[in-house]
Amino acid sequence: MPRPHSRLHVVGGGLAGLAAALAGSRAGWAVEVWEASPGFGGRCRSFVDPVLGRRVDNGNHLLLAGNRAAMRHLAETGGDRAVRLAPARFPCLDLESGERWEVGVPNGGVGFPPRPSLPPGVAGGGLLRDLGRLWRLKGDAPLGDALPEGPARRLLWDPLVRAVMNMDPDEAAAPPFRRALGEILARGPGGLRPVLFPRGLAAALVDPALDTLRARGAGLHPGRRVVGLDLGRERALGLGTRGGTVALAAGDALVVALPPSGAAALLPGLAVPEGHSPILGAHFALDAPRLPVPFMGLVGGTAEWLFQHEGVLSATVSAAGAADDAALPARLWADAARALGCEGAPPPPARLVREKAATFRQTPAGEALRPPARTRWRNVALAGDWTRTGLPATIEGALRSGASAVRALG
Repeated sequence: MPRPHSRLHVVGGGLAGLAAALAGSRAGWAVEVWEASPGFGGRCRSFVDPVLGRRVDNGNHLLLAGNRAAMRHLAETGGDRAVRLAPARFPCLDLESGERWEVGVPNGGVGFPPRPSLPPGVAGGGLLRDLGRLWRLKGDAPLGDALPEGPARRLLWDPLVRAVMNMDPDEAAAPPFRRALGEILARGPGGLRPVLFPRGLAAALVDPALDTLRARGAGLHPGRRVVGLDLGRERALGLGTRGGTVALAAGDALVVALPPSGAAALLPGLAVPEGHSPILGAHFALDAPRLPVPFMGLVGGTAEWLFQHEGVLSATVSAAGAADDAALPARLWADAARALGCEGAPPPPARLVREKAATFRQTPAGEALRPPARTRWRNVALAGDWTRTGLPATIEGALRSGASAVRALG
């Protein structure tokens, strides 16, 4: 336990940084959070788009009730009042064939063993064989090596891997995907229940965390970029911001919760994963018609997931490479219109958001470069979904990394 006057400085106000700040405040540190942008939340921020006149999320995220760190975060901050749990069912549409189905456990898994719903042409025995190959796969081999071509890969594995890893299966690393999948399956049918955000991500994950930190006396410093660190041989001595220099006392510590390139710029010699994989989203101002459920998975088109809440329909594309952004809203609306049953309807006003650095490239090579929370400076730790969490670069991984960073500081 740190001494009462010890101060924890967190550089970066995304979810990893907020999780580190919350963990530090629980452990008795006086906390200061330094964020370069005007607001907190990082890739989970929400904003009112002036074109749409609606509140949209920077990116769409699907949490599950089995994501333990995320559920603890919501419970600790009161963010759980801004979410609701949906049944463990994932409606899907094949845009090529027009066939609709559900993946999941109907009726909350009533009965034993619960009988899952699977895509057409996919049998449970085949999925078990896929899982066996996946768990036997060597760590330096991509996930696609364990997944033979066929209906299961096209309708289930490919969309699932892209959603979790933001990579195509033929490039994605196996260990983090295996761990994420294993943790969720171990929670049983209840762990598969989606966590929905009717008022957006920030209302549940970011704003309540900031309120909690303020109530604990934390200092929040938006618009204060940390431009350098004063590093001694064994410990950090201070941090430089555009508003001045902050010295670190003997008992003070520092969590660097920045993207890989930002952390490497502050900590000389730090090896980090290289490259990024983008995520693209199109937000449409749309009150009606509505999806029969708040979200839907799509295969066979450009859009991969649809989310609908509070007058906004959002389409998401993972691992979104180079594309003609001017043509994308029309293509994504065409996919969404089929799901809505209004083909041919003119596209509503749209806002395209491309998160170029949404995740690091989660390949076997990238996985090998993920650093641990501890650094060679005894009062400096790392946080971020790109650090060695064992999980994919997701909300769950980001939140766990913040707590791990504080533990690494002792």
